Amino acid sequence: MKFINKLTKQSLAVLLCTAMVFSVSGCGSKTANVPDAYKLNSDIFGLLHTGAGEISENHLLGTKFCIANEDIDNAEVDMSLAEGAGLFDITNGETVYAKNVHEKLYPASTTKILTAYIVLKHGNLDDIVTVSQDNVALESDSSHCGLKAGDQISVKNLLYGLMLKSANDAANVLADYISGSTESFAELMNEEAKLLGATNSHFVNAHGLHDDEHYTTVYDLYLIFQSALEYDEFREICGSTSYTASYQDASGKNVSVEWSNTMQYFTRNKIPPEGVTVLAGKTGTTTKALSCLVLLSENEAGEEFVSIILKSQDRGVLYEEMNDLLEEINK
Repeated sequence: MKFINKLTKQSLAVLLCTAMVFSVSGCGSKTANVPDAYKLNSDIFGLLHTGAGEISENHLLGTKFCIANEDIDNAEVDMSLAEGAGLFDITNGETVYAKNVHEKLYPASTTKILTAYIVLKHGNLDDIVTVSQDNVALESDSSHCGLKAGDQISVKNLLYGLMLKSANDAANVLADYISGSTESFAELMNEEAKLLGATNSHFVNAHGLHDDEHYTTVYDLYLIFQSALEYDEFREICGSTSYTASYQDASGKNVSVEWSNTMQYFTRNKIPPEGVTVLAGKTGTTTKALSCLVLLSENEAGEEFVSIILKSQDRGVLYEEMNDLLEEINK
């Protein structure tokens, strides 16, 4: 359901007051100097929500944002081979662990979380988009989902390609669909990031391939990810192990292809700690960003946590470090 259609004047007032409290003081036991503290996040609180995605009433009213203005160390968490990391209890609004969460780092394909968020906010899942030659003009080693010029494919299918296959061709198609060009979409990315409080980030493309001017922070990425999680469709897409996409090629022939999630908790190459369930996530890897991972998990009590690691030295170390973080959520 579109919750905004059900809001009464009284409930709007309550949400506005709640939003102001969150913006000024944050959640949890610590306080922070938050830039633009009085700028309300209209999308999270449903006041201006439009587009393809639906925000459930329970998610909207239960949203709690964690704050982190300093490192929070834990001797049992070994993050020595990662540049930045954070563990956020989004059920109770508390930051459990923080290392360099405000340091500007390259996000690689975790960028696609923001891309998906913007598409869900501004697009329509049922729209059919035509793939252009420019959309598929990728570097030879670039991740893709095999789109070709002239393909006719739905926005929903593109989002699955974007998040499961980390497809840069899908990212290009979606950027053109929303804004008409990569440059215009990047401008929108920066606008939306600021609205979410992600003020230490700057984006220049929809996919996360390296650019010195394309960066974020662990904390900004947390804000973006938690905001995207308010969309049920985002949770479903990011929590899928595989998806069968159907579309038409340039000749009108039907194409059916299965895309599998490459995240190793879903491929079962890596197992989370006992009592922890990984619900959704996004990986990212480039030469300069190194190995990155963003997860949504829950403990045995059903409490949800966002865990983020940026610039881990390699993929094997990345999952070992992530398990160290996930060990903390059942304590």
